[in-house]
Order: sequence, then C-alpha cells, then structure tokens
Amino acid sequence: MTQKLYYDFPQITAWDTEIERMFEENGKCYLTLKKTAFYPEGGGQPADKGNIGEAAVLDVQERTNEIIHEVDQFPASKIVSCSIDANRRLDHTQHHSAQHLLSAVLLELYEIPTLSFHLGKEIVTIDVDAPSISDEQIAVIEKQVNDYIYDNLPIHTYYPDPDQLSSIPLRKMPQVEEDIRIVEMEGIDYSACCGTHVARTGQIGLLKIIKTEKNKKMTRIHFTAGVRSLKEFQLAHNEMTEIARHFSTSKEMSLEKIFKLEDELKNVQKELKELKAFRASRTANDLKESMNGNAVCHYFTDFDFEEMSMAASELLASDITQVLLGCKNGLKVLFAANGESEINCGITLKEHISKFNGKGGGTPQRAQGSFTQESDLLDFLTEMKKIL
Repeated sequence: MTQKLYYDFPQITAWDTEIERMFEENGKCYLTLKKTAFYPEGGGQPADKGNIGEAAVLDVQERTNEIIHEVDQFPASKIVSCSIDANRRLDHTQHHSAQHLLSAVLLELYEIPTLSFHLGKEIVTIDVDAPSISDEQIAVIEKQVNDYIYDNLPIHTYYPDPDQLSSIPLRKMPQVEEDIRIVEMEGIDYSACCGTHVARTGQIGLLKIIKTEKNKKMTRIHFTAGVRSLKEFQLAHNEMTEIARHFSTSKEMSLEKIFKLEDELKNVQKELKELKAFRASRTANDLKESMNGNAVCHYFTDFDFEEMSMAASELLASDITQVLLGCKNGLKVLFAANGESEINCGITLKEHISKFNGKGGGTPQRAQGSFTQESDLLDFLTEMKKIL
C-alpha cells in the first residue's frame, strides 16, 4: 500500500520514491508510487499537481485504497524525484481549514449547518441550510472566524478507535465506519475529513466573505482565505488607487466622487433626451410640410435610432399613416403605421429586407431592421418607397 506522505508529513513538497506500477487506460498514462505526497481529489478538495520525474501530474484519484496518478508520459526511470505545486497545495489547505472554521462558527452562532463545499481555482463556496443570512450576521460571522484565526489554535488530526468515536462531538456524522480521520480545531470544531489542513488556525491567515446568494432553498457563501485573500486585497487596493488617481481625489472620497458624477450624468442624459425630442419634433413638422400624401419616407444622416423613433411618433400622431425612416448612425431602419393603415409593417419589412442583406422584423404596426452596409440600406428605402 502506498505511504500517504500528505498525512504523515503534510509540509513535504519534494521527495524521492519508487514507481510500483505503470499502466494505460483509455489512452491515458497512470502510475502508482511507493510513497506519495500528491493529495487525491476528495472531500471537496481538488487533487495536487506537480511532477514525477520528467512527467507532469495531471490528476490524482484514490481507487480502493490505491493512489492513482495520471501523468502526461511515463518516466524513464523507476526511481523518481517528485515535487508538488506548493502554492496550489497551500491555497487548498488554507481554504479547507478556513471552511471548517467558517462552518463551525455558523453552527456556533446561528445553528446553521453546512451542506456542501466547493473549492475552485477562482471561486470557493459553501452551501448552508438557511434561506438567507443578513449583512449584520455576515459581519458577526466573519469577525468571529478571524478572531479564532488570531487565537492561533492548534489543529489535530487522528484516527480514533470505534469506541472513542462516540465520545467525540462531531459536527457531522461520517458516512463511512472504518478508518475515520478526525480533524480537530481545538475547542472549536471536530469533523471527519480526509483533506489536508494547516497545523494551527493562524496559518489560515485571514478569511473574507465576499458575498452571499440564494441557491434554491439554501444560501451560498462565497469566501477567500490566506494568500488568495491577500491577492484579492492587493488587486482591490491597486484598482481603488487608480480610480482615485483618475478622479484626482483620495480613496476615501472616490465613492462620493463617483456618486456625484453619476448624478451629473443623469442630468445630462435628461437634458439630452429633451433636446433630442425637441429636434425630432421640429424635424417631423418640417417633413409634414414638405410631403404630399399620408406617407413619409426619409433618410437621416445626423439622427440616431432614438431620435428617429421620436420623429416617427410625432408623424404618426398627425395625419400621416405610414413612416419609413432610416438613419446613417447605426444603419437602422424603422417602418411604422397608425391604426388607419392596412399594411402589416412586420411582415412587409421581413419580406423585403433580406433581399438587401438586412435583418429585422416586428409587429403589424411597428418593425425595425439593421444593415451592415449603407448602400444596402439606401437601396432598401428606394424599393420600399414603391409600396407606400
């Protein structure tokens, strides 16, 4: 049986050992080692990666007490030097221990049990049995977790005898009955777990709850810990520093500055919309005066689609029954009619627009389309004038 160095010597990242067997399965290369520190995927924790000789380790799984390493090639020598990705292992270990501590605090403070744990490269979450958790509760939970981290409590791992197991206040009863490994955060948490863990809570570094979200009838908590939390803070700090520099203010005043600019932007957008409406109305009146009949066809070189729509509404509110308008800005076309027109705008536009490499459709009284070439739009308008 392979010696599991990740349990016996959890800090080891490099070692020499002997390959016990190599085999192929479904076109992939696998091997087993006499000793391994490669943690196999399990308990919500991903597998370690690294190298066995010149071979890269792609995945590690445990099958019937045998640790199977998937590699990109078979090593040339049976005696190999091995190394794991130490940064990946530390990230997994810090987050796994952080999850135990977070779950313990949730149970301690609010009697909320943890249902599942996901440890990904970008996202770390737990799903808990609560329909919601308030921001005030999150703040209390986060503080208590970090207080336990600062206390630097010892973390023990051991295999109790079956008669001892019943006396251990486990947070959750394991589904197996043999070789049960206990991870104990002294005085705080007792859990059956096969994962890797730090030696003391202080080695978690810190824990930051990022957000919560509803997941069916549960609440999903997103969090980071340790080195990953530091990287998140460094990124946020750099972004805030750049924002403050951009707005020529301090980081503390940046949010107020953004809110002020947002208000100013809303006022400018309101004024712009009023100006667009005024120009559209004036243009609609000019078009009515210059047209004979009850249909208007026009191509705007300086209107956007919003202004063109405003003009169409103004025209249809008068004695104009049909409007066919196009705009150079965005290469859009609008075909609309009021209740007095018998034409079906949606069907008519769709029947003709594809002939000119355009796309569009709509309802009987309003349809719109778009083009990639101005020449196609102009040809379409020319064609549609014939049926107005």
